[in-house]
Amino acid sequence: MLAFALPLAVLLFQARGSSLAVGEDIEVRFTLITADRTATMCASPESIFGRFCGYRSVPSAVAQPPRSGALQPFSTIGGRLYLVENLFAEPALVARVALEPPAGKDPKHLRRFEARCGLRLLGKVSSVHIRFTPAGPWGMAPTLWVGVPHDCKVIG
Repeated sequence: MLAFALPLAVLLFQARGSSLAVGEDIEVRFTLITADRTATMCASPESIFGRFCGYRSVPSAVAQPPRSGALQPFSTIGGRLYLVENLFAEPALVARVALEPPAGKDPKHLRRFEARCGLRLLGKVSSVHIRFTPAGPWGMAPTLWVGVPHDCKVIG
């Protein structure tokens, strides 16, 4: 019986993610280091729900500085990716960066922490390139939810 219950539970949990709706306000738990403030980025030539990625295209990404307040990809503790606007402008994250400034430090030596936030979903987007380190490779993201964070609390 247990052999059937576990796969069913996994399927039901995964199906829950597909039932999200535009305008919904969800709770998320992002896993971060302070270097993520400038390390993660996306590239898209189009605006995304009135917001923009840091770069318009992948080929010009090296020569073009990222825009402030841009969308960035972040992962939850459960491994789900979201494109998020201004996550590190949230007061709790500003304070966390002040405690552990990433400038001049190897990201491997920065402490990982959790940001528990509300996230207002704006919609889904596909065909967006993302990367997680400034020198890392670009990859095409799967369809991602785009959201605006609020009321973040830092754990760890």
